[in-house]
Amino acid sequence: LLLKKDGLYGYYSIDGYWIAQPIYTYARPFIQGLAVLGYESGTVGMIDTKGNIVMPFVFTYLSDVSSGRIVGYCEGVGYNVFTLYKDPKTEQE
Repeated sequence: LLLKKDGLYGYYSIDGYWIAQPIYTYARPFIQGLAVLGYESGTVGMIDTKGNIVMPFVFTYLSDVSSGRIVGYCEGVGYNVFTLYKDPKTEQE
């Protein structure tokens, strides 16, 4: 669940614990198991449903996952397209 507490966003599990503490000023819902969230400084990153950081907080823009791809923009680098892959051992993204 995407929740807002004291003006900040976090993700709360239906099992009763915080996946990501409410410390973010920007957040979007999970799509295909990944969610974009960010800080007041304007940097955004991405986490999975376990709270693992899967895209570091160095981007100024990250798209939602679409057809297994994510578009990211970083100042000084420009746009990049990232493709999700499945782990051959577990068949999970």
